[in-house]
Amino acid sequence: FRKEDRDRLQMAAEFHDIGKIGVPESILTKSGELTEAEFELIKKHPEIGENILRPLFNDIHLLEIVRGHHEQWNGSGYPDGLMEHQIPLGARIVAVSDAYDAMTSARAYRRGMEPEQALEILSEGAWIQWDGDIVAVILSLAESGELFSLTASARSWTPGLYQVEGKSQRQEPLATLPQLDEAA
Repeated sequence: FRKEDRDRLQMAAEFHDIGKIGVPESILTKSGELTEAEFELIKKHPEIGENILRPLFNDIHLLEIVRGHHEQWNGSGYPDGLMEHQIPLGARIVAVSDAYDAMTSARAYRRGMEPEQALEILSEGAWIQWDGDIVAVILSLAESGELFSLTASARSWTPGLYQVEGKSQRQEPLATLPQLDEAA
């Protein structure tokens, strides 16, 4: 990646879920199963995010990443039902890193899962839900031990809340993308 592309990917990764600001908090923090109507509202957040960021960033590729981060390799994602290489590469990268982060981070309604379990789920979803080449990179980083040091040091500046044994705790969610070496 060129520096410009890495910077764009980093920025998109940091803002990919900004559209959740347009989803009621009661839905985002609901502890039970979402209704179909609630899930339809959640599915609008990539488009809402794109619309929020459009006047701030004159960068169609950044906007495509934000819009496409919930598309799936097999075409069953949202908002546009894109599949395989129709999905922008940056969106495929954010999708895998966001999924790993979501699985391993605590939520109001559950504890985060162990990294090994999240990696197994990513592996099972390769070439179905996620780009298998991107999953292979994450698995390689995990095998070398780099993934765990990257995720531990790459915390986002956006604070979140989670519950442990009924008490609210502050959490700094993991950034979805590590800082990349300039020479890479």
